Amino acid sequence: MPRPRVTTFTDTFGPPIQCTAEQRQFKTHSPDTHPLDLFTPAINICSIPAPRFVHTDNTHMASILIFTDGAAVNENTPDQRAGFGLYFVPGTRGFGQAVESVPGHACNTNRAELRAALAALTIRFWPGEGFRRIVIGASSEYVVKGVCEWSDNWRRRGWRTSRGTAVTNRDLWEMLFARIDEFEESGIKVQFYLLKSQWNKVAADRAVEAALESANDVPSQVTGIAYVDL
Repeated sequence: MPRPRVTTFTDTFGPPIQCTAEQRQFKTHSPDTHPLDLFTPAINICSIPAPRFVHTDNTHMASILIFTDGAAVNENTPDQRAGFGLYFVPGTRGFGQAVESVPGHACNTNRAELRAALAALTIRFWPGEGFRRIVIGASSEYVVKGVCEWSDNWRRRGWRTSRGTAVTNRDLWEMLFARIDEFEESGIKVQFYLLKSQWNKVAADRAVEAALESANDVPSQVTGIAYVDL
């Protein structure tokens, strides 16, 4: 399996960047272009090499694609539970985890999908693997449009929607944007790629499994995900 062509790794990733909401959307020439036609298995640049879904453009900026999804069971009942799934190691079953049951926040599909995006940015230190762009693949319009279309207006209104209601899952949105800002300060671009659901089956399956298997004693606050050996 080849390694991506990248510039020499250093602790300085590049000058800070500041992307607009629109620039945070990963776009293809055709909506029918399969993500694996763009991101192919390759070995990362790391002290412990591992395969990833990698795209290298003509600037030799290596990008990783992380498939993400969320699912919920028993929504709108006292027994509602949710889970999220990630898939970034080619040829594996992916990774799943239960969504925390935070008081005041419904454990529904939207929250699980958003939690998956946050997890994708924290589960590994992607710049340390040689990547200068992180692409979050999601079949959730809630996540992709939230980041790339709606968020600027939400924040201008003090986290209110156009109808004047409070934006749901504000806690996760703020965590997600804080993480994006950290990466951009380091010169790392974060983009969101709206996927067709049939392209996202591995992450979706892990999300459903995690939701079904989640116990009643899940954490009551959002926890950091330990870096995993994947």
